[in-house]
Amino acid sequence: MVVERVVVHVRADSERAEVVISWRGGATTRHEIVRPVSRYESLGSYEQLMNRIIAMRQEGQTIPQIAEQLNAEGYRTPRSRQGYTSTSVRKLLSRGELTRGRIPTRQLDRHEWWLPDLARELQMSADKLRDWALRGWVRSRQIPPRGLWVIWADGRERQRLRKLRAASKRGQPVNGAPFRVKDIR
Repeated sequence: MVVERVVVHVRADSERAEVVISWRGGATTRHEIVRPVSRYESLGSYEQLMNRIIAMRQEGQTIPQIAEQLNAEGYRTPRSRQGYTSTSVRKLLSRGELTRGRIPTRQLDRHEWWLPDLARELQMSADKLRDWALRGWVRSRQIPPRGLWVIWADGRERQRLRKLRAASKRGQPVNGAPFRVKDIR
């Protein structure tokens, strides 16, 4: 045997590790290896990766476009050799609570909310609020390319929406009759 000892120095915050090989006769060599890790947070470039994803999202890129760009720029995934996919990018955004409008964007005007954020503020389901947008009960618009909903709601409008939520029951119109936005003031 020509190798006397192998020592691996693993850093918890990186996929990179150092291997020190002590050879018979006294020589020592050092090598850096890339090892699989179990979590994205264990990647040495995790913070840079998340900043890059946020920047691309702010530029209006879709999740598949972001995955393709990350692969082109050489970002590594923790375990997979296949690179980034739409699913992995979506999971990263979700883990970092960067979905549902948490990424700052120039697409929102004063008093505008991403639909899921307003639903949380109003303590109601996003599905019900989306239904109201489709029915025209709230002032809303959709942002291309994915059709994300943006709803306008200043303080007074949020109060009106809270009243509307309190008055509505699943499958039942308010007071037994159909109503319009202006009916709930």
